[in-house]
Amino acid sequence: MMFHRLVVDPLEQLKLIDVLQRLGVSYHFEHEIRSILENIYNTHHSGDHVCKKQSLYATALESRLLRQHGYKVPQETFKSFTNENGDFKECLCNNTEEVLALYEASFLLIEGESILEEARHFATKHLNDYVEKSKDQNLCAMVNHALELPLHWRMIRLEARWFIDVYAWWWKSTGLGELSFARDRVVESFLWTVGATFEPQFGYKRRMVTRLYALITTIDNVYDVNGTLDELELFTDVERWDINAMEQLPHYMQLCFLTLYNSISEKAFNILKEKGFNSVRYLKREAKWYCKRYTPSLLEYLGNAWITITGPNILVHSYFLVTNPKALELLEEYDPDIIRWIALIVRLTYDLGTSTVCKPFFPNL
Repeated sequence: MMFHRLVVDPLEQLKLIDVLQRLGVSYHFEHEIRSILENIYNTHHSGDHVCKKQSLYATALESRLLRQHGYKVPQETFKSFTNENGDFKECLCNNTEEVLALYEASFLLIEGESILEEARHFATKHLNDYVEKSKDQNLCAMVNHALELPLHWRMIRLEARWFIDVYAWWWKSTGLGELSFARDRVVESFLWTVGATFEPQFGYKRRMVTRLYALITTIDNVYDVNGTLDELELFTDVERWDINAMEQLPHYMQLCFLTLYNSISEKAFNILKEKGFNSVRYLKREAKWYCKRYTPSLLEYLGNAWITITGPNILVHSYFLVTNPKALELLEEYDPDIIRWIALIVRLTYDLGTSTVCKPFFPNL
């Protein structure tokens, strides 16, 4: 697998190497990893710094991986992140993931490297402050894990087992997996996304759409299995998209609604940050669209089946997660029939595949 040809962005290459190492499978790709790091090291010393010094995360990740593989990377690489007194700039603490990357890189220092010693003190202080104040369970777990013992000091094989569990944290943190009626289909959902977009550069899209599939499956169970008619009428009333309105819902529906609300908000924030486009009203519309679904009569079936299969939800989320900013400007002009026909094909294909299974339960089909 020549992944250095598939992933051409240097920072994405470094991220991939880091993940492969932490999963304990990097030994399968020793030649590719050496080739990438050699190229990055040579580029660094030619004056064209691959990590563009303004990115602390990229600089720290590059420094850690290169040093780990025996390359001599000067500590002065981090000097641009310090002030005139030699202290790391306080504004850096606004991004915890970058500080965490700096923390891990600082443990590959050698005796007398004062900049990296200061980096360790700076990162440790701010990571401890973050843990005390933050409510982000996933990131706090990663920070606590690092503060307990840095990556460079850990046993690789045991670390790999812990890192694999990281991928299930989101589902566990929602509490939805504890609902007796909810189907745990995170792995199955991820497989769906791999079938649609397997290319390495779409990793973020795969993670987000996997979450969407998992939410759709759970909300579908709410309607089909667990919810009473009165509860479903309350749950369906999401016109205001008002988080305060969930107080009238039973606990399990509050979990579902809050997870849906937070997931949409997180996607919209990341799209705005990365692509400069405010997508929240589109994503919110799709969330409402799904939650308001109903079982159509036979005459209405074709007109509504393309909605109940959740095709519009998946297509719209996928569009925002992979499309470049210029294409987003054309969104207001798109033809809704494109989504409708694609979703209808998915609906009819699904019905053909499941009709024989469902017929014993629905003899009038």
